[in-house]
Amino acid sequence: MTRDEFAAKLGDLVQELAGLDAARVVGDARLVDDLDLDSIAVAELATAIEQRFDVKVSDSVIETFKTVGDILDYVVPRLA
Repeated sequence: MTRDEFAAKLGDLVQELAGLDAARVVGDARLVDDLDLDSIAVAELATAIEQRFDVKVSDSVIETFKTVGDILDYVVPRLA
């Protein structure tokens, strides 16, 4: 899966979990400041990524996610 393909799927996932417009989920969007996700929502997103894409995301990694790009940088290289 390419970065762009995963980015689109991530947008859909954020829309499903947080009710946000998927178009807002762009690389430089900050999870807290731009997308209004709190730490619980980010953890739920990480759990959903683990379940749907079979990529392990530890708690210590979740804490490093500040932007959508951070998620993309971590997950895309780990996709099977």
